[in-house]
Amino acid sequence: PRVGLFFVRSITKLRKILINGIIATFSYRCNHMAMRPDVRRHTIIIIVFAVAQWAFMRYILNEQLFNLTTYERIVYFSASSFVAGFAVISALIYMVIKGNADKS
Repeated sequence: PRVGLFFVRSITKLRKILINGIIATFSYRCNHMAMRPDVRRHTIIIIVFAVAQWAFMRYILNEQLFNLTTYERIVYFSASSFVAGFAVISALIYMVIKGNADKS
């Protein structure tokens, strides 16, 4: 029992350290990047829209608001997930390419 409790405490501490480190690194990078505000705003809008449309589609499919067969539900879920993922990746690539204020 003592070994198991020690292991759980160690994993919990490690998880807290990792999460705090990831959050600190992300916030530091976002605040200290040479990023034009309009590019950052456009990227955030695209990502929020992509996640919102994906969540809305998941809601429609989970609640069975339309009379869809299992095959149609799989196709719509796959398509909405692909479109949302493509939009997020495209927004991040757009931010990297257009976001640097030093280059014209």
